[in-house]
Amino acid sequence: MGVYHQGGIVPAQLAMRDIVESNAAGQGIKSTPDASIFWWKTYSPPHWLLGPDTNQTQIDTFDLMGMSGLEMIQHLDNAVPLCATTSPVYLVAPTSASFLDGYTSPSSLAAPHSPNLQLYRLWTHRKHLNLDDLDFGEDGIFRTLNRVIGRRGLGVWSVRRACK
Repeated sequence: MGVYHQGGIVPAQLAMRDIVESNAAGQGIKSTPDASIFWWKTYSPPHWLLGPDTNQTQIDTFDLMGMSGLEMIQHLDNAVPLCATTSPVYLVAPTSASFLDGYTSPSSLAAPHSPNLQLYRLWTHRKHLNLDDLDFGEDGIFRTLNRVIGRRGLGVWSVRRACK
């Protein structure tokens, strides 16, 4: 359990600079922009693992632990620029969080509260279990265990607007 319970936090934080730089290059951004990273349903990430900010990239980290999904989406909605590729926003969250399914692209589910926000998964660490997603009362024992264990992992998503 010590390997899996919140086990993706350190690997995600260590990979964060590479994720930001690779995503910027993939979007055709010439210089690596400053980034905002929101952590949801995890322990607080160790900031010192990012190393010192360089002249090229500053990473701002926001801890949303304990927030509801709707509150988290409001924070993302306020942070994501309107149809611009500067100042990218990222979300780090458990892949077992079914609330995010309505925001992933392509998604068969309609996002209930901010249909113009889309999440694009860039990175996953499978050795991560989030016990906050145990919801036996609503989903039942087998569906809950199937989701939490079957979809285990910590993901990093690029958060963008669906611009026309």
